[in-house]
Amino acid sequence: MPIACTAATVNAVCLAEQATVLLPVLVDAHRNGTDHWMTEGYAGYNSPERELVLRTFITLAADGSTGPLTAHLRTFAHNANALQQLLHHAATHFTYDARLRAPLPSVWPLILTTVLDALDAGTTLYADNSRWAEYAIAALLPTPQLRTADLDPDNTLNRANRDWLTPGALGDAAARWLDLTRGEPKAAGALARFARTTPPPGSAPGLT
Repeated sequence: MPIACTAATVNAVCLAEQATVLLPVLVDAHRNGTDHWMTEGYAGYNSPERELVLRTFITLAADGSTGPLTAHLRTFAHNANALQQLLHHAATHFTYDARLRAPLPSVWPLILTTVLDALDAGTTLYADNSRWAEYAIAALLPTPQLRTADLDPDNTLNRANRDWLTPGALGDAAARWLDLTRGEPKAAGALARFARTTPPPGSAPGLT
């Protein structure tokens, strides 16, 4: 909540100066705390809290302030558990919020490229033999994600599939992701689910 509230007041005339100074501090604290929390496998930091923070980062990125999101991604590129949770919550937001889904074609390529660049630079998701690495690699390809409380999942998926990200929006990052996923069975499952969101064959360059 402190991050969401502070980000919302950055453009408020009466609080802009204080919020501009405070927000990076809160973001850094959240990033470092989450990195440690997920490394140790602690419980108690639940989905609603994680989703609220990530929604703020997505909104900021869509408006051009990409720093909070990309900083988290670069840090989590060595923390597979933290990364797969972030990616899952991002995909969930895009699944349920049509207005937030509008910038999906610009935000997700940023997500994918940032992580791939970090991995190419030598970061590894397999630090300490992380069992979450295969989940994180698969989640780099965005697919609609359902909440367990959804009472009409078919309708949710149909709405999300109609205006989901197209493969072409990923550009060269699609081929880079495919190279990364060789021998990763969960990534094959993600690719199959992603295919359900795409137009007929022939209009999906890079992932066909």
